[in-house]
Amino acid sequence: MGHEHLGRLILYGVGVSKNALKRKPGNSDNSLKATDDVVQQMQDRRQKKEKEMEEQKKTMRHEAITNVIAQLQNAGLIDQNILATLFVRPPREISTSTQTAFKVIKLKEMKAVLKT
Repeated sequence: MGHEHLGRLILYGVGVSKNALKRKPGNSDNSLKATDDVVQQMQDRRQKKEKEMEEQKKTMRHEAITNVIAQLQNAGLIDQNILATLFVRPPREISTSTQTAFKVIKLKEMKAVLKT
């Protein structure tokens, strides 16, 4: 098996010294706390990124709905009355993207009325 190297112990793995075996278990708490802090920071970053992704998804959905409704309105394929009947819900239940789409349509209608 070979002889024991100076300051090292056989059968305890590479780099294990006599002093490492004699250390009290409490001394390694600092490294465990540091590891726990790093893990906590990584979890916080992951949660922050997930929230950012959800916000981006909401924004993209909002823009897509607004664009589709505006294009349908411009093409004359959809009427304001049809939109009103589709979304007969209390205002607090209507999504922000739908509310914004209504605002865009109303603004375009007002501009059209002012031009005539």
